[in-house]
Amino acid sequence: MTDRRGVDRRAHERRTRERYPFTAIVEVEEIGSGLRIIASSGDLGRGGCYVETTSPFPVESTVNLHLVKERASFEVVAKVVHSKTGTGMGLFFNHPEADQLWVLEEWLGELTVDLPLKILQ
Repeated sequence: MTDRRGVDRRAHERRTRERYPFTAIVEVEEIGSGLRIIASSGDLGRGGCYVETTSPFPVESTVNLHLVKERASFEVVAKVVHSKTGTGMGLFFNHPEADQLWVLEEWLGELTVDLPLKILQ
């Protein structure tokens, strides 16, 4: 998968679920320290997302994640699984609540409806 910077991230990643390009406003708060980042998302999938920020939290940090796109929002506790200063961080969602999972599925449905069948297989 090539991101908007033209970088092919597939060789470096261990994720097991597909992610799709997705831009939303992101608020990430590190649990414990209370430090907060406002940024934008780069991609989204059922198991996590990528947050584009120059100052990501360290790997293994637990965070409260809030994504906002148009009039919908998604909130979940997540874990930082990838972090690169100057670029961003990959987050893994920790068991979203049912009402939040519904928002996530709606967004993913919109993202995949226009993709060619070959990409989805």
